[in-house]
Amino acid sequence: MALTGIDVAPDGAPRFPNTGKRPVGRTTTTGAVTKDSGRGSNGPVGIAAGPDGALWFTNRAGNSIGRITVTGKVTTYRGTKINRPYAITTGPDHALWFTNSGSNSIGRISVTGKVTNYTVTGVASPTGSAARPAAHPRPGPAP
Repeated sequence: MALTGIDVAPDGAPRFPNTGKRPVGRTTTTGAVTKDSGRGSNGPVGIAAGPDGALWFTNRAGNSIGRITVTGKVTTYRGTKINRPYAITTGPDHALWFTNSGSNSIGRISVTGKVTNYTVTGVASPTGSAARPAAHPRPGPAP
């Protein structure tokens, strides 16, 4: 098992992608660990709480993006615009943004599953992502 990320689900339980075992794991605040069904997951790597109350994760080996509800229902989104996705985060536009390490691009998936791809020039195999909360704007120049 390789742990590559963690995020808190709307039910308050931390969830993590379990890359070696394929399902998404769940832990309680007391340390008890269980596995969500993980159906449709194949090498999950990144995970992020989505604006729709579900957790979204990347399936790097499966070239797909997964969505898992707090009850364990998994939906898988595949397509030619998803190529070895790695990291994922919720953006200020209420979509999920992910890195495509296999095609040197950044992807965007709406909560309805529409995927858009953006080629990144001069970058090889992007693997990280971060979002700046709207409540914390970019810092301005020093006074």
